[in-house]
Amino acid sequence: KVISPSDFAIEVVGLPRTLESAHKDYKERVQEHFEKLLQTPLHGHADLTPTKVKDSVCKVTLARDWGGGVQAFSKLGDARLAVREAKGHLRQAKANTTLKEAKKEKKIKKFEKAVEKAEENVKKLEEKVNKMSAEEETLRPVVACYVIFNKESAKHRILEHYKHSHRYRLIRRLVEGKARHEMLKFEGKTIECQEAPEPSNLVWENMDYPRLKRTAVQIFARCACILALLICLFALAFFGSMDQGRESPAVEAEVWIVANP
Repeated sequence: KVISPSDFAIEVVGLPRTLESAHKDYKERVQEHFEKLLQTPLHGHADLTPTKVKDSVCKVTLARDWGGGVQAFSKLGDARLAVREAKGHLRQAKANTTLKEAKKEKKIKKFEKAVEKAEENVKKLEEKVNKMSAEEETLRPVVACYVIFNKESAKHRILEHYKHSHRYRLIRRLVEGKARHEMLKFEGKTIECQEAPEPSNLVWENMDYPRLKRTAVQIFARCACILALLICLFALAFFGSMDQGRESPAVEAEVWIVANP
C-alpha cells in the first residue's frame, strides 16, 4: 500500500472566518474540538472505544485570507524577471550598430517604456507584499483548515462522526439528539469534514483569492448559464413555431376505385 499525507488528514469546511473571543488561539481551539470528539463514542457504535489523546491530533494547518497577498508574492518573482528581460533588450538595442539612427532611437524608447512599466509593476507588488508581511498572521481571517492525525484510525473516526452531517440535518438532529448535534458544531457553527486532497493538488494562491472577486465571478458565471439557457429555450420555441406554421405540400396520387359487379 502506498501511504500519502491524505491518509492521515482531513479538510474542514464551513469554519467561521474569525473568532470573536480567541482568534489568536484558532489552531488550539480546532485541536481541542477534534480531541474532544475523539473521546466521544460514535453514534450507534457503542462497542468502539474512544481514541487516546496521545494518538489523536498531530498538527492543524490554517489557510488565511491575505487579501491577495499570496498571489502578489508569487507574481513578484515573474515581475522581477520581466524587468531583467526588458533591461537586457534595452542594452542590446543601445549596443546595436547595424540599425539606422532613427530606427534605433525608436527601439530604445520602446524598451525604456517597457522597463519603466515593469519596474512600476514590481513596486506595486512589493508594496502589497510588505503590507502583508507587516500584519500579524494570527489576526488574519481563516479560509480553510487541514487537520493531520497521528493515526489513520483517528482520521476515520472523525469522518465517521461527520458522516452525512451536511445532509438531513433536521432528521439527524431528531434521531441523534440536540446535544450531539451541537457537539459537532465548532464555536456554534455547523462544519463539515472530508478527506483532505494530496498536498500537490492544493493551490494556495486560489485560497487567497479576494472574497469579493470570488463572489463576483460566481454571480457572473451563474448569470451566463441562465442567459445561455434562455437563449436555447428561445431558439427551440422559435424553430418550433416555424415548423408548425409551415404547411405540408400536397402530394398528387392516382386513386383506383374497384367496384364489385
